[in-house]
Amino acid sequence: MALITASTVPVLFSALSRLQNDSEQFNRTYFNMQRIVSILIFPIGIGVYLYSDMATQILLGDQWSEASQVIGIWALTSSIMIVFGHFSSEVYRAKGRPKLSFFAQLLHLIVLIPACIISSKFGFWALVYTRSWIRMEFVLVHLIFMKIAIGIPIFKTLKNVYPTAIAAVAMGLLGYILQKYNGGTTWVFISIFICVLFYFGVLFLFPRLRKEISLLTKRLLPKKVKKVI
Repeated sequence: MALITASTVPVLFSALSRLQNDSEQFNRTYFNMQRIVSILIFPIGIGVYLYSDMATQILLGDQWSEASQVIGIWALTSSIMIVFGHFSSEVYRAKGRPKLSFFAQLLHLIVLIPACIISSKFGFWALVYTRSWIRMEFVLVHLIFMKIAIGIPIFKTLKNVYPTAIAAVAMGLLGYILQKYNGGTTWVFISIFICVLFYFGVLFLFPRLRKEISLLTKRLLPKKVKKVI
């Protein structure tokens, strides 16, 4: 997720800065980037949440197995945060209003600090889940700021990524079912591969996403693979 955001944020800011006086093109560029990023981020977040044990073992090793739940829930909320909130700061800066980012973080801290203090009294897992899901308040603040200060409607923002959200949720349901057939490590990798195929299969049901998928394929796949395709 960090690799995806780190590679897209500078590009988005540069593009939006050039279009700050053209609201129509500005919004279109923002929505295009949000939609393309959601194609990758949503399935990663849900996938890591479903297969948190495997993800933890690959990323951190066996000695961190007890952290799998933390990594899983953090990945899930991070996917939502990145798609709906992460790029808002770049929008504010591109419009010459960076103070909005500061105010959004301040409003988030007003809710975050009491939530963590209160939840910590109910145990470790209460704190973990509260800290993870309280980020949705941050997303809500950004959506409101984007609507009031920038003029980007909340409904249009949600509608922009609903196909990828539907495909990712459907993939998550399939992955949950496949996990019921516990066949060891080999089956885990097979089920992940099935989920990936299923996800992109669902995406192809939405005509407007085929162009984005083709663009991602050209950008991400090695040249030899693209020639075969």
